Amino acid sequence: MDLGWPVIPESCLDDIRDRIDVVAVIGRHVELARQGAAFAGRCPFHKEKTASFKVFPDTKRFKCFGCQAGGDVFEFLGKVEGKGFREV
Repeated sequence: MDLGWPVIPESCLDDIRDRIDVVAVIGRHVELARQGAAFAGRCPFHKEKTASFKVFPDTKRFKCFGCQAGGDVFEFLGKVEGKGFREV
C-alpha cells in the first residue's frame, strides 16, 4: 500500500545507523552488561533466566541466541515498541 510517503534512501538510513549509539538505545529497554566486545542482557522478546541477548557495538546489531530475534536498531525499536518502520 502506498501511503504517499517518500522513500528514504538507504544511504540516509546507513548514516543514521552509523551515528546511533546502539548500546545506549537498546540499553533504555534492556539492562546490559559488558561481555567482551559485546553487551549482554535478558531478551525483552521472551522470558528467560540467563542473558542470551547480545548487542554488538562494532556492527550496530543485536541478536538473541534464545529466540533468534536480531537486526539493527530500527528492527529492535519496531519490535520492542510494537511500531512499524515509519513510526520508529
